Amino acid sequence: INPVKEIAEYAHSRGAVVIVDGAQSVPHMKVDVRDINADFLVIAGHKLLAPMGIGVLYGKKELLEKMPPLMSGGDMVEYVYEQETTFNVLPYKFEAGTQNVEGAVGLSKAIDYLNNIGMENIEKIEKELMSYALEEMNKLPYVKVYGPREVEKRGGVLSFEIEGVHPHDVA
Repeated sequence: INPVKEIAEYAHSRGAVVIVDGAQSVPHMKVDVRDINADFLVIAGHKLLAPMGIGVLYGKKELLEKMPPLMSGGDMVEYVYEQETTFNVLPYKFEAGTQNVEGAVGLSKAIDYLNNIGMENIEKIEKELMSYALEEMNKLPYVKVYGPREVEKRGGVLSFEIEGVHPHDVA
């Protein structure tokens, strides 16, 4: 688990904009975007158990307001003049074309599902499973486990290799 808060603090002290890829962390642990002070946080919907083709982009309002839209169409344009265009307010200026309504409903239900379980509970269960896996795999002399030994410093991914066996064959 990377020290995102400290990295963001350092990056901000150098004038950088901080974009965090939360696809691997948000579905597995509680993430407070305000606490880590990310300027942007990106989440893949399918990693949250939502349908494919939808995700989440959190952005600080002042940065989103400065950004021009990537595409045009639909309600993202407020006014069109002969020499200029005025874009709609947030979030509409980024919503060109037909919206993925089914995906949005699925994403909403997936978030409700995870929240009903509780992110703290999900993290606790994953840590228990990781602790068990590390304990058992470290007993095997032909298995090399990568990453921190402390469960608190790990996410839900366990990287390892088996002596004399190609990784493709293990998978």
